[in-house]
Amino acid sequence: MAADNELNLCSICSKLSAKSFCTGCKKYFCRKDFKEHEEQLLIRFDNEIVRSHDELLDLIQKLEKSNYLSLHVFDQIEQWKKTTINKVKKAAEKVQHELIQLAEN
Repeated sequence: MAADNELNLCSICSKLSAKSFCTGCKKYFCRKDFKEHEEQLLIRFDNEIVRSHDELLDLIQKLEKSNYLSLHVFDQIEQWKKTTINKVKKAAEKVQHELIQLAEN
């Protein structure tokens, strides 16, 4: 904030009544322009928050989809394993049965 005896120009309208100082952009403003500057910063901040929220939500959805796909792949692998084990068991039982029949004859 400017000292009371210091005269600063508003960075928007160039009035000598600029007593408000923005620490972010390092500029002086008259009351009216400072209020508008503050509103613009709030809008920009809100937009950045919404954008960050949307990006985070998108990332979460991608991770959930990836997790779902991983679980689906694991389920498929488990099903393949069971099917393969059953086929091997049936083949082994068939060979054992044939071997028993050969031994009996």
